[in-house]
Amino acid sequence: MVGAVHPICKGKKGLEDGCQWRLSFSRAEVTLLNSWTPVQQIVYHMLRFVMKQKVFSKTDVDKNPNLPSKTDDEDQDLPKMCNYHIKTLMLWECEQRPQSWWSAESSIVKLCSSLLDKLSVWVVEKQCQNYFIASCNLFDHFVEKGCQTMSNMIRDLVDERDLLRWFVDNYIRKCALYCPANVSTLFEDNLCCSDQLEKAVDVVIEWKLNTQPRELYNEYKEQEQMILGFFLVFRQNGASTRVYAKQLETFDRSLSGRHYFTGVWCLRVAWTISMQSLTEDLLEVLWTIFHPAICGTSIGVQKFGGCLFLGKAIKLATLSCARSNVLEMLHYEMSKAYLHYSLKYAKTSVHCLIDIMLAVLYYKSGHYRTAIAYSKQVLNQHGCGHSSFRCIGADFLPSVDESVDSVFGLILFYRHVHQNTMKTETQLQHEHRLVFSTELLAHYLLVRCTHCAQAKSNKVFEHRLKKYRRHLSLAEPLLLSDVVLFKTIESPHLDDCTKIPAAAAGTSDADNNIPSSMDDSLLVTLVELAALEHFIPVRQLIVSELHSERFPLLNEFEVLHAYRCGLFQECLDTCRHHVDMLLRVGCPGNQRLNVAAPVFHSLLDDELVSFFGIIRLTHPVWYVFMLQFPEYETISFLTLSLHLIVQCQRNLHLDSLHDSLQLIRYVHDGVFPADDKDCFIDRLILKLSCRSLKLSTKEPTSDI
Repeated sequence: MVGAVHPICKGKKGLEDGCQWRLSFSRAEVTLLNSWTPVQQIVYHMLRFVMKQKVFSKTDVDKNPNLPSKTDDEDQDLPKMCNYHIKTLMLWECEQRPQSWWSAESSIVKLCSSLLDKLSVWVVEKQCQNYFIASCNLFDHFVEKGCQTMSNMIRDLVDERDLLRWFVDNYIRKCALYCPANVSTLFEDNLCCSDQLEKAVDVVIEWKLNTQPRELYNEYKEQEQMILGFFLVFRQNGASTRVYAKQLETFDRSLSGRHYFTGVWCLRVAWTISMQSLTEDLLEVLWTIFHPAICGTSIGVQKFGGCLFLGKAIKLATLSCARSNVLEMLHYEMSKAYLHYSLKYAKTSVHCLIDIMLAVLYYKSGHYRTAIAYSKQVLNQHGCGHSSFRCIGADFLPSVDESVDSVFGLILFYRHVHQNTMKTETQLQHEHRLVFSTELLAHYLLVRCTHCAQAKSNKVFEHRLKKYRRHLSLAEPLLLSDVVLFKTIESPHLDDCTKIPAAAAGTSDADNNIPSSMDDSLLVTLVELAALEHFIPVRQLIVSELHSERFPLLNEFEVLHAYRCGLFQECLDTCRHHVDMLLRVGCPGNQRLNVAAPVFHSLLDDELVSFFGIIRLTHPVWYVFMLQFPEYETISFLTLSLHLIVQCQRNLHLDSLHDSLQLIRYVHDGVFPADDKDCFIDRLILKLSCRSLKLSTKEPTSDI
């Protein structure tokens, strides 16, 4: 329902706005209009244009002050028409006319002429049925005297030759003024035949096909720049992020908008952590970004003994709906961070639970020595009697490993069989819960980590296994889950463990030393990868819409994601193919990447980060630098592709590097001219890539 006064009642006292209402079908109309064929949409546009110029402008004094006031009775009775009447005409005709009538071969002018003729008949008969309510006549207020005059004005446009001439003079020629001079001059002469008109229009179409993708691409990039500029200036903490997240839901409901906002959020958080350190505020920002459904606040943490942080850590560790491996690992790293803050605020009695969870998470991430340290801490707390948590349930733990999952599965199966045979449900729920003794689980992790890290001799392994067996025999009460878990590790064929990740391979933690703070380097890397995963669908929508042989585009975030994940061969093949296409088509500068904003530097490789780091040393305030040198804001994706080709070849230890060197020289000398200041950064990066490549080859130094 919308507030609207019926035309008959306008100007009458007591019937002002707010006293009358009408039904609105705008959402249904938008759905129907979006389903129209291109021909139908063009016809609708042309009808609105000609009616506005020839009819509406002569009858609406309120909107056109240049028209004389209406004092003559006939003029006063001239009916008011609007675009909604044209929309109603199109809706009825799209339903009643066969699809063949709207074929692409149909003459636009003939279609417009036919529809204008029908509209003139509607005006004379004062009949225009509402498309959604057929009993509602939109022309019921028309006065007989003015209807014929209005109908005659419309019928003056029905003649196809006159209508065509009018479109050429008032539409096509005016549109041609926006074209380059070599195109618009074709319409300055008198187009005396259809062949001349067709050739002139073909030139316009060809020009538009060449320029429209670039214009649309630039519009997308401008929107991204606005988002980027906004996020680089607003204060970043948990409270403000929640406010902006809610505003984003109402401001931009498109999937691409939300993805790009989230990606920029992630990059700024990662950049801030790498420049400073992880803080509670930044952790709350990550919580808002990656788990917005249960947003909380850190206020009153000390009052509640750190339980709020602990609850978030458990929630993140036990999430089973992660959409990607990166997101799952990020949840674990965030859970570690919350557990470290919980140790800071929580009561001493809760530390045992926190330590065993940290031991599990470090074991999962391959940091075995750190996991051993936290496991020993759990055992020390039990030995001193400082622990109030004797057991830990499955709902507190992530999926630890296959052995633990198998134990829980066997217990569930055993419970099911026992309940259906012995009918002792209450007793089983008490005796066979899905829990482990924290002390025995710590022993399990000690033995597992000793075996996986291979940092200890078999003698140490056997010693820890004997202690595990002794503590199991003394356990009171003895849980079935603890017994079965011990049997899985006592087997002589110990399952192979997951290989130590690169981040853990170089760890130097001593077995008895618990790290004083969390190493947030892995967290930063995962946040950056998560940002790339949000950018990829945004760019893919643009590539799907605009990519063509004339305007080749590539999803640069997919390429960077492959490179960051170590998929060097995939990255190499993609970049090679795209470089070949760009050079063949001759449009190397179409796609450009933002390199001015520091948050985007983290997506690049180390050499480019060092390159832009030198620029930051000379110009510390980046936005001042951009005001001085706006042409250095972006680089061509051709430049980045060539640089990635070099880096991938070096990582793959390929021998055939000479071709890449020659290609870089060709692009440096022939594609990016030295007198073009917009290519200055591109040329510097190409020189850097060339030097890096020559260091990997035996070719003598050249001039470049």
